Amino acid sequence: MKTDKPELEKTTLIFAQDGDEGQDEPDTAQEIKIETENIGGGDYYVISTDRWAFDNIEDLVKLLKHITLRKEK
Repeated sequence: MKTDKPELEKTTLIFAQDGDEGQDEPDTAQEIKIETENIGGGDYYVISTDRWAFDNIEDLVKLLKHITLRKEK
């Protein structure tokens, strides 16, 4: 659908935290990238990371809640 209005196609948030003892280089920070993308069929989440350690699932849920898909609004 063609429109004269700008459309939001992607939202990206990058979070960082201290490294942990389970990784090769514990002094290296960990990053997780959480995005939403819309390529015409609606928004969806995309998550990428080399390592993101957590011991409480709610901590990850809180990060995800920073981005709301447009269909959830």
